Amino acid sequence: MRDLLPDIIRAYAPGDLSDVRWRNASDATIRLGSMRAADTRLLFRAYSGPQGRAKAIYHREFIARLAEAGIPAEQLLPTTSGTLIATAGDMALVASTASDEPRLLLDRDACRRWGNLAARMHEACVGWRPSARVTAPMLRGGSRAAVRRAIRCAAPIPACRAILEDCAQEIADTCARALSSDADMPVHGDLWPGNILVSADGLRPVDFVESGDGSRIVDFATALRWTTVEGPGSQWEAWIAGYEDVRPSLRGAELAALPAVASLQQMYWMCVEVEEVAAIGEEDIAPYIEDHCSTIRGWMTDPPRLA
Repeated sequence: MRDLLPDIIRAYAPGDLSDVRWRNASDATIRLGSMRAADTRLLFRAYSGPQGRAKAIYHREFIARLAEAGIPAEQLLPTTSGTLIATAGDMALVASTASDEPRLLLDRDACRRWGNLAARMHEACVGWRPSARVTAPMLRGGSRAAVRRAIRCAAPIPACRAILEDCAQEIADTCARALSSDADMPVHGDLWPGNILVSADGLRPVDFVESGDGSRIVDFATALRWTTVEGPGSQWEAWIAGYEDVRPSLRGAELAALPAVASLQQMYWMCVEVEEVAAIGEEDIAPYIEDHCSTIRGWMTDPPRLA
């Protein structure tokens, strides 16, 4: 990966390349890097293998499409060769900038703006597809495979495994039906407040690692998780109002499926988190599994009011 750096990093931030800090992404084919350069933070996504290169193209074109629609996102940097992707062997690298802008706060006004942003992103992608085809990581392999992976992840904690097994069939069946709607729409996949910057140009979505072809219900489920678990339900209502300022919201069966899709997301992030803490040598994974499984049980046994 290091042989990719001179083409971009030295062009924009001359200095010690050891300043770049790398970490693994939730997607095994991608690593994330960042470094300081004056008042700007440079961000790098390094993609490995043929699948990684397809993802690099997909993410670049998705971000460019949003820019065409007047939605500022990551500012992609050209390489010294004049392209947006630097390549070396089977690796691809995308670079962008991010100023130190504040993240979105979780209040009613911000939630309405967040919902409006999600709707504009969806609207920008109606009838459009990137040239590369990439499935959103959460949906790769299908909902049933994701549920089985989560049950295996929770196996060290029998009570948590039992929680997931009790609702596994319902989650898998509901998500299989719900996620087939608009299944080819490009979605961000992780549009939570921490990935939305507040700038003078408006809200800017960042961190497109989880983006890919999916259903807009994925971005709805992300909003539901953050506005009802992390905050009062009125924030969810504000998010929906902001979305409906631009385009119609979910209705009927899709709306009813949201707790199951949110649970599938929770399973996905549980597995990612457990793998991350194991990678850094942390032995006690029980608190992470218990926290996620408790949330999933709440979604499935006492779902929030949605309409």
